[in-house]
Amino acid sequence: MEWGMHGWGMGLIWVLVVLFLVLGVLAFAKYLIKG
Repeated sequence: MEWGMHGWGMGLIWVLVVLFLVLGVLAFAKYLIKG
């Protein structure tokens, strides 16, 4: 299994996915708090 640009790319995708999920949860929480 080659770890190089592919492994780095997967890591970057993971970071983007996590950031997207966190932002989504925060937006949802704000929406719930507002009512």
